[in-house]
Amino acid sequence: MYKLLFFLHKTDDEDVLQFFKDNTVKKLEEIIGKDIGVAKVESNLLLEQKYTSYCEISASSKEEMDRTGTRPLDPRTSQRFRLLY
Repeated sequence: MYKLLFFLHKTDDEDVLQFFKDNTVKKLEEIIGKDIGVAKVESNLLLEQKYTSYCEISASSKEEMDRTGTRPLDPRTSQRFRLLY
């Protein structure tokens, strides 16, 4: 199983959450062709950075993940994944 998680940093600005839902999540849904729910992060007390919400993309194989437009980058780069729009 392959999973890609998108976390939203904690903020008091409701516009940021709305933008995340209306733009980021909608674009991801277009890419993978499935509905994506946004979940609330219940507790992350041990982490220095706090998060409020997240969504996830999952695939049963590397080939399926590659077809969604999400794939690993060159290991020499600092980025872990990229989305192909």
